[in-house]
Amino acid sequence: MKNKIKTLGFILIATLSVNAQVFDKDAWEFAKTIKSEQLKEHLYTIASDEFEGRETGKKGQKMAMEYLIENFKSYGIGECLEQNYTQEFTLLEQEQKGVLLNCANQSFIYNKDFTLSPKVIGKQQLEEDLVFVGYGIEEDKYNSYKENSIKGKAVFIMDGLPAKLELKKEWTIKKKIALAKEKGATLIMYYNPKLKENLQKYGHYYGKPKLVLEEDVKKEVILVAATEEMTASILKAGKLKLKKILKKGLSLDDGFTMKIS
Repeated sequence: MKNKIKTLGFILIATLSVNAQVFDKDAWEFAKTIKSEQLKEHLYTIASDEFEGRETGKKGQKMAMEYLIENFKSYGIGECLEQNYTQEFTLLEQEQKGVLLNCANQSFIYNKDFTLSPKVIGKQQLEEDLVFVGYGIEEDKYNSYKENSIKGKAVFIMDGLPAKLELKKEWTIKKKIALAKEKGATLIMYYNPKLKENLQKYGHYYGKPKLVLEEDVKKEVILVAATEEMTASILKAGKLKLKKILKKGLSLDDGFTMKIS
């Protein structure tokens, strides 16, 4: 019985301590000055057409910045480190229009046949061998890389897994990509069965210019997601049929190499 009383007493003390830390008298006093009408006025102003959506780096975003600064001043909020309420940093914007990928004697179009990541790619020119590595997995019973060295090359990875085979790992496309990176691939192309549908639904998003911090732009392994049509064309050039693969699966003997640029 004594143990129970001690435990309850500890819980009560701990609860009181947490509540004491959370409660801030100054914050409470300022919070009471906030009025719904005032919040509504600010929200309607910043969300108005005049601010043009406040897109990063554009006119509307700078207007929103000036609006906030003026209100900070009116509330008596001082600037920090004499920076006029702002902090400057460099952003890079990249618009990926007219990007072509040449493979299997065909030119494929960005945001129609394929997509790219990372969203902003450092300037580089690519012309390499593209190695088809099937499912792109590495297991004792099924190793896509047993006969292939892909260091310094581009690879093509298929969606899916070998049928009627118990695998040790759960091979998601992310894990397949991670393995190809570990093995030194410079570009990883993969079949995305949902890409065409996604491009049709969210084309406006895929087509928007992309922004990143300048310091975040580094030379990375390029990922290329390919539609069903693009995948079928590349496989056909390698004497393979997509429909047959989707129906019956791949064997370790199914492979080819071609140029990509």
